[in-house]
Amino acid sequence: MSRLSGASNDVLRVLCVLAATSLAIGAGARRSPAEPEPFRVALAHILVRLREAPEPADRPRRDRDAAHRLALDLRRQALAPNADFTALCKRHSEDLDRRANGGYLGTVMRQELSDAFGALEAAAFELQVGEISPVVASPLGFHILRRVGLEEWRGREIFIALAPPSTAVERSRHTALALAGRVVKLARLPGASFATLARRYSDGRERIRDGELGVFGRGERPPEICETIASLEVGEISEPVESESGFHVVLREPLDARRFALIRIPAVDDGGSSRDAKELAERVRQTAANRVQDFAALARRHSDHPRARYGGDLGRLPAERLPRHLRAAGAKLKVGHVSTLIENRRVFFILARLADDSLPR
Repeated sequence: MSRLSGASNDVLRVLCVLAATSLAIGAGARRSPAEPEPFRVALAHILVRLREAPEPADRPRRDRDAAHRLALDLRRQALAPNADFTALCKRHSEDLDRRANGGYLGTVMRQELSDAFGALEAAAFELQVGEISPVVASPLGFHILRRVGLEEWRGREIFIALAPPSTAVERSRHTALALAGRVVKLARLPGASFATLARRYSDGRERIRDGELGVFGRGERPPEICETIASLEVGEISEPVESESGFHVVLREPLDARRFALIRIPAVDDGGSSRDAKELAERVRQTAANRVQDFAALARRHSDHPRARYGGDLGRLPAERLPRHLRAAGAKLKVGHVSTLIENRRVFFILARLADDSLPR
């Protein structure tokens, strides 16, 4: 979860271990059987906390009946004509870490998280972009989900701090802005290296990575960074952007989204042994690598992944958005090639890189 898997706050820690008995309350929109199911969705939420919520102790809490009534009322307001979910979240959500970003949780892949996440995942994947879920209960409280558009960017940043960590002397706003303006001029010179300038001038922790921000979605970086990079063309460098702590110079880079397909084979299936499953997985991989049989047909026949019926097609996404155990293979794969056999948690995976216009049938 764009991302959920990298989140550290209490909401996502609890969501990842939702009890199997989590309860969905109310009616939600249902997807047409003919409509393709998404592999990833981006979500925002409004949270009403329960008194018995496990942590942290300093957050708002209510008894179950009061929390349920408030959640139902907030959902009613969210469904009203011309309702502003983001504004509603900022006013009422008790997820204090995320309400300033409109409750943005990140992205979720199918079955990327624990099986105990089933109830919330089911509610999320029933939604179309812009739709509101029923109220969903968890040990933390009651959630109202909204599926939002999947917006992602890749970029670099040079941060000019008002209080540089390398010195005890603070900069005035005028001095910091002047330095940021100078950096912009240097970065826009023909042949200039933004990465080199980041190493030299940036006060941000990304400095050691040449200012690289990586791939991120709305809500995963400060609002001023997201709004700025969304307004840039690829290759364009921003003017200095002010935040509470200083000025940011942002470069937007190509997202480099790639089309992947996946076959997943459990290590133990139908009473067989782990060795049998591994031998089967390797035979499937070699068949795909030697192009003896179409990868999509192999996925439909052997894979137990939710995308198997679509030929294993995961759609276009940056390699960084693959599950962690697949990222290294995804980053190296060339179009038309398949990975070596990947084992993770007693499951075998075969990843393929497809041409962007190659759609499994």
